[in-house]
Amino acid sequence: MKKALLIILTMAMIVTAFPMSLQAGTGQSDQDLFFEGLANPKATQTTKNYDGYKFVVGSKSTWDCKLYTLTATASKISGTKVTFDVTFKNKISESYAKTSDYSVDVGWKTFKANEKIQYTLDLEEAHEGMNFLKLKVNRHERNKFTIYPSNQYYDAIRKNRKVAPEGVNYIDEYWLEDVYALSYYKRPDLYLNTDYFQVKSKSISLGTYTFKTIVYYKAKTDKKWKQKTFKMNQKIQFKGLKAGKTYYFRALFALPYEDPIDGKKKEVVDSLQDTFYLTTIINKKPKVASVKISKAKFGRKKIDGYWETHADSRSVWHRSETMNTATYTVKVKLKNVPKDIRGLYLKSNNASYFQKGKKKTYTFKMYYQDRKKLKGKKMTFQFAYACNSFNNKPVGIGPYKKVKYKLKNGTYK
Repeated sequence: MKKALLIILTMAMIVTAFPMSLQAGTGQSDQDLFFEGLANPKATQTTKNYDGYKFVVGSKSTWDCKLYTLTATASKISGTKVTFDVTFKNKISESYAKTSDYSVDVGWKTFKANEKIQYTLDLEEAHEGMNFLKLKVNRHERNKFTIYPSNQYYDAIRKNRKVAPEGVNYIDEYWLEDVYALSYYKRPDLYLNTDYFQVKSKSISLGTYTFKTIVYYKAKTDKKWKQKTFKMNQKIQFKGLKAGKTYYFRALFALPYEDPIDGKKKEVVDSLQDTFYLTTIINKKPKVASVKISKAKFGRKKIDGYWETHADSRSVWHRSETMNTATYTVKVKLKNVPKDIRGLYLKSNNASYFQKGKKKTYTFKMYYQDRKKLKGKKMTFQFAYACNSFNNKPVGIGPYKKVKYKLKNGTYK
């Protein structure tokens, strides 16, 4: 009789230490629910007013798992600072798993789960590309209970959680470390540099960049776009094109990042350049009707002595000297102009000039200097069509038409 009474009292103490109340409608005890939560750390995320790229007041993300529900809401935005209110709701009975046993890391701060959790994120500190505000739910317990292989959740708990001891057939210590993240995006200052553009009669190059680029392109007359992807540091080039034909381009860039939740390599894609077009070189020399030189003025200019530093760090002294100078106006008349040109390019000795637009008459203001006498000097102009123009610079210069003239007022054909 005494032995039976002792067994009954012992069982009562176990029940008191580990309450086994059933959850309504589930048929599971708090202990089973807790073990199931340890075994399955997966959480379902739902969002409201949040696209994963930027925050607005009311942006909300909720993570729901077996053990708890965690919610982060952007409650205030002031300039670049976003304030989040974070709530933690325990789904297991407090008598078995106390809310106070959990802690929540938000950014660089740690909070008790039963306290007011509020965190302010400064977007100004974000790096270019995809950023993450990390949230982490922590709980560590030891010697509260022992889980043996006979427990249906034993294998999953050992697989999905950090536990101790290792190399034995039981668990009496565990670490709950659930990590979540709110992503936000800072657009980098990336663009296509038109100075890198190279246009030929059968190819177009947009340059070489330190980021992955996705380019959609098509001929002006095509209905469908084609797509081509270029790795970082790979020349963006399109070959096999037709001379004198217009092609449209739409470029995007892709920046890599590592997802802090699953550790997988991913990328964010954004627009690099709005739709623009380039015309391949027109294989035609300008048909020049006449070149008129007017307003020719001659003078002299003193150049003070100066030091010139070369690439190999050598310094060379240039003594002062007096140069002969000439300023004059050049008016070029063309017989006819192709429909797709964007301007006329003029090259004279080491100087070059450009005037954009489709015209029959172009006027250039010229300057030239030399140590020798200039009046009446024999000179050569080289004229060429430019089939594109960016920032008043020619891109895609066709074949040259040479015109000889003398440095004095006069008309030449």
